[in-house]
Amino acid sequence: MSDQEPKHKKQKWIKRWEPHKHCSVCGIATDMGKEFCSNKCSGEYFDWKKGKEKKEKRTWILMIVFIVVMVVILIVMNMLTFG
Repeated sequence: MSDQEPKHKKQKWIKRWEPHKHCSVCGIATDMGKEFCSNKCSGEYFDWKKGKEKKEKRTWILMIVFIVVMVVILIVMNMLTFG
């Protein structure tokens, strides 16, 4: 009887901890093929991703504008000093 008990526990453990993934938004366990547990979590993720991309684009534009302004200031200062 003690030989059967460890096998039974192992089978129970394997069934309980079968391969799975967790929802990227809320962390609930889902099937291996799913990224999100529901349409609500999927929508929240894509809204967050869209906002993040918008912020990154705005940051890049501001950096480019800042660099262009700095170059123009350096050119104008150079012209005033040697002009």
